[in-house]
Amino acid sequence: AFKQYASWILEENDDRNVRVNRIVMELAGGVHRSLANKALDRVAVGELNWEAVVLRHDSVNAYVLYTGKIVVFTRLLRRLHTDAEIAAVLGHEFGHVLAKHTSEMIANLIDTSDFRPSSPPHSYEGRR
Repeated sequence: AFKQYASWILEENDDRNVRVNRIVMELAGGVHRSLANKALDRVAVGELNWEAVVLRHDSVNAYVLYTGKIVVFTRLLRRLHTDAEIAAVLGHEFGHVLAKHTSEMIANLIDTSDFRPSSPPHSYEGRR
């Protein structure tokens, strides 16, 4: 899925990639623990492959795929100084998957015959 962006992907051992993926794993662990006692769709959540891909790019943005893969851009990371700030953004992206926003959006697009792409995913530009 990311072949066309291969040159943008940070190496696995890059400190930024390691840091973001460590935070993703901590958040994923929390999600699984909290869902253990909830009546949510635990099977679907358990099947997700939570991981992050950090891309060299000047966008102040992050987004998530319905599979649990989170894409984070390096310019966003330059604006976030603490693990808590990164976790807040990643948690927001987790929320999209857990609330099935992406799945609902895809279903709506399939049902919409006159679909025209609009704006790109939300940006964290200017937020603080």
